[in-house]
Amino acid sequence: MPYATLMYIWENRAPVSTVITNQHTTRVKMVVAESGNDRVGEWREEVRNVYEDYNRAFREEPLLTRSIGIMTDTDNTGEKVLVYYGTSASSAPHCLKAVFLSALERIAPPIAGC
Repeated sequence: MPYATLMYIWENRAPVSTVITNQHTTRVKMVVAESGNDRVGEWREEVRNVYEDYNRAFREEPLLTRSIGIMTDTDNTGEKVLVYYGTSASSAPHCLKAVFLSALERIAPPIAGC
């Protein structure tokens, strides 16, 4: 796999900033952006320095960013989840800023204005 994929995840057990290698390939790394259930149901804003995270995860310089994807995946946990996403631009090309609301095991209406 010539390209590397850096993913940010909300993990139930691992501490924030932990780097987890995908079980199928070393070219996919996951950085824990949130951990635990304490903040479920709250709007969260994540700001990450993708350049620094990439260097830390892969120990190499990143190539040109080809795409950014935002998704929710519960196939490993079997949880039910509803997530609302919003994004805002960053003035720095190496920063990623995302806003999201995660609600495990409950369905909540969208927050006004989002």
